[in-house]
Amino acid sequence: MRSPQRMRRHLVVTAAAASLVLMVSACTGVPSSSAPETIKPIPFGGDVQGQAITPAPGAQPSELVKAFLQANGTEPGTHTSARTFLTPDARRRWTDTTATIVSGLTIGTFKPGKPVVVVAGRVVGTLNAAGIYTPSLQRTGQGGDPAGFEYHVTKVGGQYRIDGLGKGLLLTVDQFDTYKPHPLYFYDLADRYLVPDVRWSQLESSQLEQWLVTQLAAGPRPDLQNAVNPDTLPTQASVRRISVTGDAPTKVEIPGAAQLNSPARNQLASQIGHTLYGVGPSSVLSITDGGTPVTIPSAASVQFTASGASDAGPPPPARDVYYLRSGRIYAENGIELSGAVNRSSYSLNSIALTRLGRSGGLSVAAVTGTGDEARLLVGSQLGGLTPVTKPLPSSGALTRPAWAPGAGEVWVGRGSNLYRVIVTGKAPHVLPIAIPTSAGGGRIVSLRLSPEGSRVAMVISAANGKGQLFVGSVVRTAGQVRIDTLQPVSPVGVVVQDVAWIEASTLFAIGYDATNHDPEVFETNVDGSAWSGRGIGSLQDAPDSVTVAAGQLAWVSAGGFIWAQRGTDWVSPGAASQTSGTAPIYLE
Repeated sequence: MRSPQRMRRHLVVTAAAASLVLMVSACTGVPSSSAPETIKPIPFGGDVQGQAITPAPGAQPSELVKAFLQANGTEPGTHTSARTFLTPDARRRWTDTTATIVSGLTIGTFKPGKPVVVVAGRVVGTLNAAGIYTPSLQRTGQGGDPAGFEYHVTKVGGQYRIDGLGKGLLLTVDQFDTYKPHPLYFYDLADRYLVPDVRWSQLESSQLEQWLVTQLAAGPRPDLQNAVNPDTLPTQASVRRISVTGDAPTKVEIPGAAQLNSPARNQLASQIGHTLYGVGPSSVLSITDGGTPVTIPSAASVQFTASGASDAGPPPPARDVYYLRSGRIYAENGIELSGAVNRSSYSLNSIALTRLGRSGGLSVAAVTGTGDEARLLVGSQLGGLTPVTKPLPSSGALTRPAWAPGAGEVWVGRGSNLYRVIVTGKAPHVLPIAIPTSAGGGRIVSLRLSPEGSRVAMVISAANGKGQLFVGSVVRTAGQVRIDTLQPVSPVGVVVQDVAWIEASTLFAIGYDATNHDPEVFETNVDGSAWSGRGIGSLQDAPDSVTVAAGQLAWVSAGGFIWAQRGTDWVSPGAASQTSGTAPIYLE
C-alpha cells in the first residue's frame, strides 16, 4: 500500500508532447525538374548556442531556405535566428519543439510563379517535444525513400521570407549529432531498481537540468508507463512549479518534497541524482520545498550526489565468460566446468548461467537437442540438470535461455510462444507470457532481458523468415508478468540473428545486410536511435551467437571457434591461435 503522499497523479503533458509532429505541410516527393542543390555539411564550431544566422539582403528563395535550415541547428531552446527567416504570421504558427531528422538533404530550384521551394531528404527518425526519438526503420538505418517538404515563400518589405512550412525543425544527420541522449530514471513497479528512459536534447548545463527535471515530472514515455512507477514525485510537483537553480549545490525545487516519508525522499533523491548526473557544473545536489532544503535520510544531509543515491540496478555478477565445446561447458580460461552439470549425456547446445544465493556453484539453464526434439534443462553446476517439459509445446526450436535479473526464473522462446520458468521451488514451474500482436506472430529467434529486468529484447522472424529486433517493457503486477508495447528497433533492410545488452540503454546484435547478405555486427540505443552496422572485421566466418556486458568485451562464436572483440579485430583466447567453442555467454 503506497503512502498518501505518493498517490498517483495525472501526467502533465501537452498535446505536442503526447504525439509526434512531423514537419511536412505537404509532401510532394522529390523535385521532378531542375537539378536540386545539395546542402553541404553544416559546420558547428564553438558554442552552438552563441551562433547566429540571419537572412542575407536580397537572398533568393532557395538560398533563404538553405540558410533557414542551417539556422534550425543553432541556438537550442530559442532558435531566434531561424525565426528571422519567417513572416510575422509564420513565426506565430511555427513551433521548434519537435524535429524530423533526414539524410541526403537537397533543395529544389525556385520557380517564378510558384512560390514554393521543395526540400527533399530520407527520413531517418523523428523527435517529439518530450525528446522521445522514433526511428523510421527503413532501408538499413540511413533513411527511407526520399520525402518532400514544401516551404512557401513571399516578399515582405521587398525581401523573401518563408510564410508556409510544417511545424518543427528539419535537421540533417550532422545537425542531430549535436543532440545528446540523456536518461530520465524511474523506479520499476517493485521500487527496487531504476529504469532509464532515454530523451534527446541539444540543451546544455542549467537549461538542460531544468528540462530534464521537467520531463521527469511529466512522467515516463508511453511504452514504459505500465512498467515503471510514475508517481514517486509529490502530487504538488507539477511541471510549472519545478525549477532548477544554482550550481554549488544545484537546487532542485520540488513542491511537496518535504511531506514525503523517508523512503520516498530517498527514492526522489535517487531519481534526481541519476537523472542529473554529469549534466550541470556541480555534482552536489539539494532538493528544496518552498526554498527550504529537504533532508535526504540515506545521505543524512540536505545535500547528496548521484553516487550517494541507491543503486540503479542489481549488482552485476562477476564478468566471467563461458562457452560450449562438444556439448560441455568451459570457462574462459579453457578449463571444463566442474560438477555434475557436464555429464556427457546432456550434450548441450546453448546455456545461460547465473549465481542464485550464496552457494559456490552456478545456476544453469540449458537447451539440448534441436528442432522438435529440443528440451530445456534447469539445475545447478554441482547438482546437475533436470528436464522441463509441460506446458512447453512439443514442437519447434527453443531459443537460448535467459535468466531474469534477481528473479530466480528463466525465460525461453519456442516457436511464437514465450515462457518463464520459475526455478526457486521444488520443481520448475512454467508459465506462458503473452506477446503483443505488434510482434506479428513470428518465431522467436533470440531473447535477452535488460540488466535491471524491466525490458526484453527479442529477435522475431517475419513471414519471410528474416529476423527483426524488437524491444518491449516487462510488466510485473500481482505475480503476473506480461510484455507491453513490443516495438521494432531494427531497420527492415537488415536481418538480425542474435542480440545482447551492452547496458540498460544500448544493444549489440549480429546479422547481415538483407540486400547483399554481407554479415555485420550492429549497435543501437534501446529506442532505435544511432543504429549502426559495420562489417565483421577479421572474422573469417559469419558470427552465429553473441554475448556482451557493460564495460566488457563482446564475444561471438563463428566457424566453430569463439572470439573476443578488440577494436575492429577479433581475437580467439587461449594459448592456441584459435579456441574451438560455441554459444559464449556472460554470467547473468
